[in-house]
Amino acid sequence: MSLSIHRVDYSPYFSEDFRNLEREKLVSEGYEWVSEFRPNVDILITNTSTTPERLQEFDLTKVKLIIHPNSGFDNFNPDFVSELSCPLVLGNSLRATAVAENTVTHLMARNQQPAQMEWNRDKSMIKRKLLKDQKALVYGYGHIGQLVEQTLTTLMTVDVVDPYQNINPSIKLSEYDAILLCCSLNSKNRHMIDENFLSQLKSDVTIVNSARGPLIDWNALIPFLEKNPQAKAYLDVFEVEPHPIEQFSLPNLHMTSHIAGVHEGLDQEIISFEIQVIQDFSRFNSMGFFKKYQNLFLSAKIREGEFI
Repeated sequence: MSLSIHRVDYSPYFSEDFRNLEREKLVSEGYEWVSEFRPNVDILITNTSTTPERLQEFDLTKVKLIIHPNSGFDNFNPDFVSELSCPLVLGNSLRATAVAENTVTHLMARNQQPAQMEWNRDKSMIKRKLLKDQKALVYGYGHIGQLVEQTLTTLMTVDVVDPYQNINPSIKLSEYDAILLCCSLNSKNRHMIDENFLSQLKSDVTIVNSARGPLIDWNALIPFLEKNPQAKAYLDVFEVEPHPIEQFSLPNLHMTSHIAGVHEGLDQEIISFEIQVIQDFSRFNSMGFFKKYQNLFLSAKIREGEFI
């Protein structure tokens, strides 16, 4: 199948040669690469900065496929996606391993011991609680949540909450040593971690959020961390981005800037994913393509008029 491809937007963390590499790889597969704007194109490749308004510059009645290899889709809305006549395929799985590793790494960092030049005979100085004696609560059981749960289960007790997969265990927040956010954002979980939620947690809890910033009420989190110096929060996402990280210097607040899913091999993984999706789209009939990618369609994430 002869297909024309146009990339709508690029991400700032792509390497300098990503544009040329992506184009060369897709052209080598026999596809037409459309560098300049053209309203009539078969396949669009988008990213987290792409808006519905940007896509409407194209003739969407002629577009056969949209590939969104960066997993964030905050700019889209359910109504727009529902009205698309072509599938929009997400690349959620691309960053899943990196984000899961980031989440687990932050949890492990809590037990990191300071460097010592000689044997410390004062055992009272060793403040280390083993993971096997702790419990973690994972919110969300998609690509990332599953990896986090599978990784940690061998070391500690892990419970999962995901109402969209009918995983709703009876939980008592005060029992958990770690709260790990691995879920998408919608109106039902915005500011899920608020003052009431935080008041039920242990005073030395660890909170990790590499998912979505508005899951946590920032104005409730800061007072909680100030009141509980043994608690720790590791945040990679924020309600307003870019976030003024330099304005906060709490010793138990650790912040990075939306980099949990970025890693050395991401550029090549994105290109490989695009090629695989396009090849399958060319090779399969519509039913075969749907069967393989149904869990990666953005339309499949719509529940009751919003994304899950």
